[in-house]
Amino acid sequence: MRPALFPTMSPVGRNALVYSVAAFCTWLVACGLFILAPSDGASVGTLLWSMCGLPAIAYFAAYIVISVFGRPRAQSLGDVEHSARLGGLICFGGSFLAWILVLAVTALI
Repeated sequence: MRPALFPTMSPVGRNALVYSVAAFCTWLVACGLFILAPSDGASVGTLLWSMCGLPAIAYFAAYIVISVFGRPRAQSLGDVEHSARLGGLICFGGSFLAWILVLAVTALI
């Protein structure tokens, strides 16, 4: 049986897509935090949430989505391939690169 979430994709491709979507959602939240920050720029709290808190939330949310929907329906026990290292790289590395992109774009404006 195939999993309910993207049944035709390979496990690594499916996991990369789920982690990427979660990282993109946190990037949108980080942009919102940056826009709502005081006019003198981002505060330390905004930076910490954007670099540490939001990627951790994205990683665990994607991990749970993969755990629940990445398992074949008939499979009651067994492991699901989570690609945890790849997910950490995508969530934390992606947020770091997105934050640099946001700062670079706002510096140009």
